[in-house]
Amino acid sequence: MKKILTLSLTVLLMLATLLTLASCGSLGGGGGGSGGEFKYSKEFVAQNLTGDYSITYKTTNYENGQAGDPTFSTTVRTSNGYYYETADKDGNKSGILYVLHDDKYVMYQGSIEEGFTKPENLEYTLQLTQEEIENGYSGFGLFNFMTNYSDWSSMMKADGTETIAGRKCDKFRAGISFMGAGIQNLYSVDQQTGICMRYALAATAKGESGAYEFECTDFQIGGVKLPAYS
Repeated sequence: MKKILTLSLTVLLMLATLLTLASCGSLGGGGGGSGGEFKYSKEFVAQNLTGDYSITYKTTNYENGQAGDPTFSTTVRTSNGYYYETADKDGNKSGILYVLHDDKYVMYQGSIEEGFTKPENLEYTLQLTQEEIENGYSGFGLFNFMTNYSDWSSMMKADGTETIAGRKCDKFRAGISFMGAGIQNLYSVDQQTGICMRYALAATAKGESGAYEFECTDFQIGGVKLPAYS
C-alpha cells in the first residue's frame, strides 16, 4: 500500500506540472500532437448532442495490473429533466432525479425501487439551472466522463478509429515522461457527438504502475425516459 501511495503522489505531482506547462504552451505538442487535429470540445458536444439521450459507463481501477471491482454510471437527459444512477458489480443501484419546473430543475425525493415524488415545499428544495447540473454542482457532473479529454486536447495525436457501443469513434493518444515517471492517455471520441466513449490512463513510477479506465457500454439517442415519478 505504501508503494502505491508513493506512486500516486509522484504521478499527481508530475500531472500538475504537466498541465501547468501545457496551459502555458511550453510543451508545444511534445506529447505527440499539436492539438490542431483534435476538433472536439464541450462546445462541440453541446452543438451536436441536442436531444434526449442515455449513456452508461463502466469504470475500473488497476494497481500493478490487478483490476478492482468495476462500477457503472448512467446519465439520462430528456426535455423533462435529468437522472443520474450508479451501480456496483452486484447490481446495487442508487439514483438522483431532477425534474424541470419553470426554468429550474428540482431534486425529487425517493428511490429507484419506490419511485420519486415532488417535494411538498419547493421553497426549501434544491433547485438548479441546467448549467449547474451539467457542470457538477448537483453532485454529479454530466460532462465529467463525456468531455474528459479537455485537459489534454492540446497534446493529442490521432491514432485511427474503433467502434464502441456500436458507434464509430476517433482514437487519440497523449502522454509524457517526467522525473522518472510516465503518464499515457488513450481516448476514443464519438465522431457524431464528440462524447468521450473510452478513456484509459496508465501511470508508472518507481517500478509500480496504476491505471484507470472507463468505457461506454450503452449509448442511446432519443426514445429514452426518466424513471417513474409523481
